[in-house]
Amino acid sequence: MMDSGEYMESDAVSGDASVAEDSDDTRITYNLPVSNRYDQNGGRAGFEQVRRKRKKNSSGSTDAFASLPTDDKLVCIFEQINKTYDKIRNIESQQAQCNSDVQKIKQNYRELDTRVRRMEELCDMQAWNAKVLSYKSIDAEARSMRNNIIVYGLTERLYGDPKTLVRNFLSNELGVDTEEMEIERAHRLGRVHFQRRGDGVDQKRPMVVRFRDYVDTETIMTKAYRLKGSPFAIDRQYPKEISRARSELYNSEQARAARRNGQKVQLQYPAKLLIDRKLVLDKFTDWYEVLGTSRVASQYVGSVPQKSRIVRIRTIL
Repeated sequence: MMDSGEYMESDAVSGDASVAEDSDDTRITYNLPVSNRYDQNGGRAGFEQVRRKRKKNSSGSTDAFASLPTDDKLVCIFEQINKTYDKIRNIESQQAQCNSDVQKIKQNYRELDTRVRRMEELCDMQAWNAKVLSYKSIDAEARSMRNNIIVYGLTERLYGDPKTLVRNFLSNELGVDTEEMEIERAHRLGRVHFQRRGDGVDQKRPMVVRFRDYVDTETIMTKAYRLKGSPFAIDRQYPKEISRARSELYNSEQARAARRNGQKVQLQYPAKLLIDRKLVLDKFTDWYEVLGTSRVASQYVGSVPQKSRIVRIRTIL
């Protein structure tokens, strides 16, 4: 390192400049102070020489780079910068492509989510419509059986016209005048077991009786209490779904306990258990709500079905 008062000539840009004119061109020379450019903490002429240790590298490329002139070093550095810039630009391009792909995926996901939601709404609507059709079918079948009753306990050992057997049963056991009653049809339910019949077993299969007038059915059902304690019983005929639900309610623990305690047990259409006129169990909680729904798909607004009013027909046994 030179003293602060010493100067050297250089072609680079520095403090003091002198112009020398030749015949061919003009040459500009600068005098640069040679000093430490990092730390100025005293030392000779107010400067302190900083000696930095460079990491040892056995790589031949590093040694070759160190032996290059300054201009070649700069060229190498610029080449590395350009390569790095190309890599960065390539990464940015790939990132932009990834962002574009992500946006497309998001758009496809939104469209797919919309379609899935519509499919779910359609499935819910179809499930509701299927339930509506099922309930309406059951209700229509039940209404077609309004004039039917089922008689339990009638012997099969008496041969003859079933209508005559039913008339005699109604007259003798219920005290009903059957002269003006018109019985359209009467037949047994279930299969005949010929082996049991051959062994002398009386099957006593239930008998379905259909009357022409609904009033006759109501008249008979109002006198059904007279059969209490007898081997006979009568009931209305219902579809299998309603009949099964009513049987479960009648044999439930609540109904048995109420009958033991002398409470009044009632079954209300379609399958409701009432004890002392208070609702205890209901097998079809949404019966009237579903029946009040239109079966036409155009009547649906979104996923909420349009409901109409329906007249409730209460039948208490």
